[in-house]
Amino acid sequence: MNMGEMVSAQAAFEKVLELDPSRATAHCQLGMILVSRLSTKEAIQHLEKYLELDPEGSRRRPGGRLWRGSSKTERLALTGRKGRSTAA
Repeated sequence: MNMGEMVSAQAAFEKVLELDPSRATAHCQLGMILVSRLSTKEAIQHLEKYLELDPEGSRRRPGGRLWRGSSKTERLALTGRKGRSTAA
């Protein structure tokens, strides 16, 4: 996805959530876009909201990369790593 597509997708998911803030998938997708745009704090807020709205969602996502928990876990989720994190 190029930057223009990412900006458009972000705007679309923000609009969806403006109309219906209970859309778990929109929170998830917006969170992932924000991760890729390095808006980490905002991304974590949307990913946590996704898990709040759909607690079983992390188990259904391919790779199970969305987790709650410690900052180490958040780093793993945001880097997409399953093992050791290179983040400080």
